[in-house]
Order: sequence, then structure tokens, then C-alpha cells
Amino acid sequence: MKRIFSLFTSLALVAAIFVMAPAEHAKADQPTLEITSPTAAGGTIFVPSFPYNSSVSFNITHNQLQNLNVLKVLVNGITIVGGDIGSPFDNSNLCKNPNLTSVSSSCVTNGSNQASVTVPWVVNGPGNYTITVSVKHQGDTGEDEELVAVALLAVEYPAPPAVANAYIKSAYAKLTAGRRGCVISAIATEHGQNERYGPKGGPYVESLIQSDVEYFLATTCQ
Repeated sequence: MKRIFSLFTSLALVAAIFVMAPAEHAKADQPTLEITSPTAAGGTIFVPSFPYNSSVSFNITHNQLQNLNVLKVLVNGITIVGGDIGSPFDNSNLCKNPNLTSVSSSCVTNGSNQASVTVPWVVNGPGNYTITVSVKHQGDTGEDEELVAVALLAVEYPAPPAVANAYIKSAYAKLTAGRRGCVISAIATEHGQNERYGPKGGPYVESLIQSDVEYFLATTCQ
């Protein structure tokens, strides 16, 4: 009887251990990320000048935003949010990290499982840029990536002789063809040989062109 009692006692203890053991942590599930801007869908992005103030926008979806960590926003492998953001959302699933809620950044959530984020990105020159956004839930990482091309917008500026001709027409409508041609030729020489009005291609210093028109009319082209 003692042996039987001891056997039942042992089995009961084993069962109690299984009952009292803490439940295994819920399995990590992968967050979903989607870069919404800029994207390659529209082809090359043309900008008027560099450096150019742009931004990166993306959406995050997960059953509990508060459980996410290690948010990365990279351009060509370099962070644009001051480093990895270890805890982007608070216990109420609201945006928490200052890098996401600063004056230049935007972060909004539905208070549960979706967030929309926009962070500033300064584009320093033309080229191809790889934008990568990722975030973790425990050891499971969600990620999205976009490859975008940025180029300078081609702007055509009227050449200095054309600027001079337009100025003469507006200020000296009755000027003889000979004097007009003399002035335009002098402006063309200064532009072609000396780039006096700015590098070829423009933009050009129109006020300097106009003052030279006045100068040549008073001197060389009388």
C-alpha cells in the first residue's frame, strides 16, 4: 500500500508541476509594413534643386502596436530617424518616440493595430536610393523596400543674348537694327567667352545683362 500511495503521490506532483508551469509565450507574428511614398511606381522623381527636402511615408499593421520594437528607417543603409527606435509605441498603441512625433515628423494610429508614419528625408544629390523600413515583434521582422531614382528637373533658361533682345524690345522699341545687333553681339561674346552672366545652362543674372545692354548702348554701340 505504501508503494502504491507513493506512486500516486509522484504522479500527482508531476501533474501539478505541469499545471503550475507558466504558459509558453505567444508565438511572434510578423508585422506588415508598406512604404507609401516615395515609390518607384511613377518612375524617376524629378526635383528642382539639391539638397531637396523630401519625406518617407509608410504604414505599419500589427495586432498590437505596443508589442513592436526596433523600428528602422534607412536610405542606402543609413538611418534617417536618428538610429533604431527601440519602442515606437506606448501601452495604449499610440505613437511614443519623439523621433516620430516631432515637428517635422508625423505619426498617427487607430489606437490598436495600424499606424501611418511620415519622417523627413533630405536628398543631397541625384542617384538611385534604396529605402528600407523594418520593425520587429520579438524575433520576427516585417520589412518593406523601395528603390527610387532621383534626378534634377531640366529647366531651360533663355540665353543672355535672348534676354538682352527682350530687354531692348521693351525699353528701346525704336532702336535701329544696327545698334540692336551690336549690343546682342557684345552680350553673346561676354556670355560665350567669359560666362559673365553665369555658367552656361543658367540660371543667368538678368539684372547684369540689362545693365550691360545700357553700357554697350552708351559706349560700343552708339
